[in-house]
Amino acid sequence: IDLAIQSAREAFRLFTEAVAGRSTHRIVGSGSGVPDTLYARLRVGLGLRPSAPVVEDFVASPLLPGRPLRVLGIDPFAEGPFRPTLLGEGSGQEVVALLSRPRGVFISAATAEAAGLGAGDSLPVLVNGRVRSLAILGALEPADELSRRALHDLLIMDIAQAQELLGQVGRIGRVDLILP
Repeated sequence: IDLAIQSAREAFRLFTEAVAGRSTHRIVGSGSGVPDTLYARLRVGLGLRPSAPVVEDFVASPLLPGRPLRVLGIDPFAEGPFRPTLLGEGSGQEVVALLSRPRGVFISAATAEAAGLGAGDSLPVLVNGRVRSLAILGALEPADELSRRALHDLLIMDIAQAQELLGQVGRIGRVDLILP
């Protein structure tokens, strides 16, 4: 029982770190989020460098019926201190891919396998009553089972593309901060 409890706690911690990151504080808005100009004011105007904007919502895919997929829109240049292992520890190819491919996403390897998809394929998703196509850039493949479970059904996108996809242009869901 102790082993099962510890395993569940570790899985929850890894999921929280993968999605929420290592933030110490968070600015959230009610309902529709906060204006994305707030992020620029915090980071540039006030000099709060360890800050990261996030857009987050759920979508569905006809290829994965009954499984909500969490879209996590991030600024890949601000992510380092918050979710350092989210996109892997490559040479920055992931960042280039996120910024250069319209509606490009990284998807968990298990979710891609369940949908029968791989890099270069398209994932149809239902967003606000409309079917949209997302381009799979690659699979997130953590080294251990707990980390794999933490990223289950997660889609990582560039924040601007996530805003457009989710109908949240000009708004962000939250700003993660690391404050002393």
